[in-house]
Amino acid sequence: ALKASGLVGFIRFLQGYYLILIKKHKKAGKIGHHYILSIESTTLVPLFAETTFRNRDEKHFKDQFNNLNLSKDFYFSYSYELSRTVQQNLADALRGTAGERLRPLMLERDPSKHHRFVWNFHHMTPLLQKEGWQHWCLSIIHGFFACTRCSSFGWTFEVALVARRSRFYAGTRYRKRGLNVDGQVGNDA
Repeated sequence: ALKASGLVGFIRFLQGYYLILIKKHKKAGKIGHHYILSIESTTLVPLFAETTFRNRDEKHFKDQFNNLNLSKDFYFSYSYELSRTVQQNLADALRGTAGERLRPLMLERDPSKHHRFVWNFHHMTPLLQKEGWQHWCLSIIHGFFACTRCSSFGWTFEVALVARRSRFYAGTRYRKRGLNVDGQVGNDA
């Protein structure tokens, strides 16, 4: 039996589709009562009967994909949308309690609810194409997360920092700063 913590999405090489699963995660901290988790290891599960045809090329592509270290600086939460600001999440929660029907974030066309920080958005497209399957979608962000408990004048509080990298304007720190011609930022904190 295969155990997994979450579904990153699907990827296709030469022979067919693979499921990208989170095998292991660890707690990175909390925002409110929502746990923020970091990916420790992933696995590829073939969704086809593997053959020896093109096996060498298929192995090369799998090795290339596995060289992408998803265990470094990738975060997710089961109950909190890390790809959006606290203000956006609170506004949606208030609208939801007021009875307004909210669409799943991945299907939103409203630019204020953009999913530019969801790094696995492309890998989720097979699930997004099916109505009602969006609950399987787990938003993964790439960036930095830190949470610490502070104390000042007898008050104890927690401070969390979430820095996210855009999937549209990604690159090394020295080459991607500021805005591109479409107004996309490279980083957001």
